[in-house]
Amino acid sequence: MTARTSLVLRAEFSPEGDLLPGLAGGVIRTPEARRVGLALLRDLVEKAHRCAGLEPIVGYFPPDRRGEVEEAIGSLAVWSEPLAGPTPSARASGLLRHLLGERAYRAAVMLGPSMAHTPRQRIFDAVHRLSTSADVVLGAPPNTPLAFVGLRGAAAPLLFEEGLSIEERTEGLRVAHLALPRPILTQADLAIAVFDLRAEIATRQSSPEDLPAHTLEILSALGLESALGAGDAPALRRAGSSRRRTTS
Repeated sequence: MTARTSLVLRAEFSPEGDLLPGLAGGVIRTPEARRVGLALLRDLVEKAHRCAGLEPIVGYFPPDRRGEVEEAIGSLAVWSEPLAGPTPSARASGLLRHLLGERAYRAAVMLGPSMAHTPRQRIFDAVHRLSTSADVVLGAPPNTPLAFVGLRGAAAPLLFEEGLSIEERTEGLRVAHLALPRPILTQADLAIAVFDLRAEIATRQSSPEDLPAHTLEILSALGLESALGAGDAPALRRAGSSRRRTTS
C-alpha cells in the first residue's frame, strides 16, 4: 500500500463564531473579521485541494460549525470531521494521533486559516523533509505548532504540551525548520500579508494558484486596503480614507 500523507486544516471557531478573533477591532468591524476569517479558510481548502498527492481533511471545533466548514469545502473532494478535547492543543494532538495511528498515515502536515497565504511549495518542502531527514517540521522564525507543523510516524507526545519550550517538546526528535510567512492573527499581520501579496502580484513573483483570492476579494469588497502607514509599516485603511482627509 502506498504511504499516505495527510494535509490537516485546523479550523477552531471562537464561541462567537470567529476563526480569527484577533482581526476584529479598529478598522475591521466584528462581522467583517468573521467574513475575512471564513475567506481565509476557503482559500486554505482550495490550496489543499491543489496539493497533489496529499489527502486533505478539515478538523473543526466546535461541532456545530459544520455548516461554515461545508460551505468552505463546497464541492471539493475534502473530508471533514469535528474535533474533541478540552483545549485547542489537546484537539490538535488528538486528531494527529488518530490520523498517524489508527488511520495509518505515514505523515501529516497541519496548518490553519492564519497560514492560508503559505505557498504550496512550503507544504511540499515540509513533506519532503518528513520523508527524508526530519521527524518534526516547524516554521522559522519559530511558530507555534498550532499554526504550522509537520509530523512523521507517531505524534510527538509533548509537542502540544503547554508550558514547555519548543526544545523540551521536541527533545530526542529530528527537527527541521522552514521559512514561512508570518501567521495572520491580528490586523497588523493581515496588513503585512496583503501588502506583501500585492507586491508579489505586481512583480509576478507569486503563482495565481498560491494567492488567497477569496480573501483579497472580500477585502476589496469591504473597501479595505493595505498601505504604508506610520513608520513605513503596512497598515489597513478604508479605501479613499487618506484622500478624504487631505481634501477635507
